[in-house]
Amino acid sequence: MENLKTNLSKKIKRSLKIKGKRTQIPNVIDLKDNINGNNPLTETFNNNLIAFVKNTCEIGVVNIIKEFHELQLYEKKHIKNHKAFDSNSSKCRYKDILCYDDSRVILQCKSNRFVENDFIHANYMNSKKENLSCVCTQGPLQNTIYDFWIMIWQLKSRSIIMLCEIFECGKKKCEQYWPLNSNENIKINNLTIVFLGKHFVYKNIVKTYLRIIIDGKERIIFHYQYLDWPDRGVPSNYLLCLNLIRLATKTRPVVIHCSAGIGRTGTIVCLDDMISKLSTSEKCLRIKHILLEKREFRYGIVQTEIQYLFLHRVLISLALDKKIISEEEVAQFIQQYDAVLNKIIDPLPIKKIEQEEEVTKKANIKQHGLLKLKLGETKKIENDSLTKTQISLETFSKPIDKTQGDELIRRNEYLKTYITQKKKKEKKKIVKTDTNSDTTIATT
Repeated sequence: MENLKTNLSKKIKRSLKIKGKRTQIPNVIDLKDNINGNNPLTETFNNNLIAFVKNTCEIGVVNIIKEFHELQLYEKKHIKNHKAFDSNSSKCRYKDILCYDDSRVILQCKSNRFVENDFIHANYMNSKKENLSCVCTQGPLQNTIYDFWIMIWQLKSRSIIMLCEIFECGKKKCEQYWPLNSNENIKINNLTIVFLGKHFVYKNIVKTYLRIIIDGKERIIFHYQYLDWPDRGVPSNYLLCLNLIRLATKTRPVVIHCSAGIGRTGTIVCLDDMISKLSTSEKCLRIKHILLEKREFRYGIVQTEIQYLFLHRVLISLALDKKIISEEEVAQFIQQYDAVLNKIIDPLPIKKIEQEEEVTKKANIKQHGLLKLKLGETKKIENDSLTKTQISLETFSKPIDKTQGDELIRRNEYLKTYITQKKKKEKKKIVKTDTNSDTTIATT
């Protein structure tokens, strides 16, 4: 056991010695591992991927969007029991994001006096008869940070995938539940979380090394944060999420979350499962079948039509990257996909965008301690506890691209407006006029 700790410590130290070097992103995606442990680099995988891409292009973007809305209607008619969710509203980030009883993670509260009850807004994503591969959960609230870490400990999970930022569009999406530097170690009840180091493993993916200690026992946890994925939207890099899956899923089970734990989180889970099934299946697979299966475990998995389309787009990009399909064969689908994406990000009044992004940038700078500094420089900044600490950026292998961050904020805001406008159009408005006044009242 002592040798294992020593070797792990050496491995972490080696990883943190990437001071001035940037980790290169390979042109060809290396998919040797995924959550379910299958190797997709096989002839079966390639043949199934080709069949999937051809079938997807035949169906087309418009029909895939229709398919998604049919799946939405189907889910509303097949809601499962969620009594524990109803009884624990203070532990739920969003009141309309249900947590099903039969697949929820049950905290072992009897053996821990600090756990209020056995509820946490998290679900197993496969049958308990199978080997546990991953758990989907919401971004921790202030009053559920301890429960979140107890779940990590209980599951014996070594990896966490975080697909959101603390602040997005000026709104808080998740609590800062892990320490960002050695001066901010977290202690709650009998739990201590120690910061060991962090660096960029790929562009927009930060890996943080943490030590979790409970009652004298300790484990090393790897925390992966994806910084290029807007709420209810999709990232600009189609293949980077596959690298994230490969990196984070070498140890199982993996705990995955965004803000609600269904949109971005569900997209990653469905993508991973599709990759796994392409390696073994003998029939042409459809993502809708994956989605239906995953929604049996967690409500609302894959939240928007563009996320559903994105799943198809990623696999098309993978086929192109592997050079097993030609650009001509997928050109029409890509053109249609881009047209849908461009409609979602139609321009809005620039003044409002600038106000929103200014709030978001300030909030995230405060949370992350990421300033426009060169590697190795330090500067005093104000942290959440309103005390000034010395933040060192030596452990980063590359700085965050602020220009790209601004674009993501704009796209996120565009997407929210598009969805709001679309919902308004879909609702039938009945206008009634109050005969006793000049006021016109619109009801839905």
